[in-house]
Amino acid sequence: MLHHMVLILRFLVASQLEGSQMGGPLPMSLVMSSEALGQKSFAPPYLAPNSSAEMMNSGVNYASGSSGIFDETGSFYIGRVPLGQQISYFEKTRARILEIMGEKAATGFLKKALFTVAAGSNDILEYLSPSMPFFGREKYDPSVFQDSLASNLTFYLKVLQLLTRDY
Repeated sequence: MLHHMVLILRFLVASQLEGSQMGGPLPMSLVMSSEALGQKSFAPPYLAPNSSAEMMNSGVNYASGSSGIFDETGSFYIGRVPLGQQISYFEKTRARILEIMGEKAATGFLKKALFTVAAGSNDILEYLSPSMPFFGREKYDPSVFQDSLASNLTFYLKVLQLLTRDY
């Protein structure tokens, strides 16, 4: 059985916050879903009120609409979870899996996991949007923005790699 660990599924319309906040599928999850890989249902949202240890058997969805690679992306939307926090949630799930299954079984379980990461569109949309002075953000030169975005993404992917290196 393939376990689908959805870390980030970003989409362009910031008002579509049904993902981890509301318990429904995100639009991109229709494309990269566990259902498309033979699972019976979507991976449940990590932050769902009814989430439990049982959801680890079908995968976990850490996605959050309106968030981005940068912690401040989407900050004017309440309830969004930035990439770094999503990875922290995965780290907690990983620790729980190890606690419940033990190291050997957990390693076998996580070796079958599919990790999906899609990020950056909201960062770019916010960068391209007109400045909002009341948020106190200045626009950087495009090359500085691009380098910073790539650097932050590289950092988070390395953290994720360290968390999954044995799998």
